[in-house]
Amino acid sequence: MLFVGGRVVGWWAHRLEDRFEMSPDFVPIPGAYGFRQSNPPSLLIHCLKASLDVFEEAGGVGKLRRKSELLTGYLELLLIHHLSDKVTIFTPSDPAQRGSQLSLSFIRGDVLEGVHTK
Repeated sequence: MLFVGGRVVGWWAHRLEDRFEMSPDFVPIPGAYGFRQSNPPSLLIHCLKASLDVFEEAGGVGKLRRKSELLTGYLELLLIHHLSDKVTIFTPSDPAQRGSQLSLSFIRGDVLEGVHTK
């Protein structure tokens, strides 16, 4: 933490033109930006912490990724089994290449109408 002129300042408050020179002299940005600190706002950190708690409660990112792969694969299976004559999947089948996304192309007809109206 750095105190300059009775205020707490951080690296982000240093003048942009020579910020990366890492001079021992602090030159603040004019105006309110000259009061910025080098850490994120507390409210944003609390939101991030709550989000990370949800991930932890769910068993971690690895477990969530596995569930995502299974759900996407199941949707792919259902589409192929029930609607292969009306829907084309052009996303790769390999989960490592597609993530949790399926990109679909619908052939005109009753399926397309149902997709757009629901």
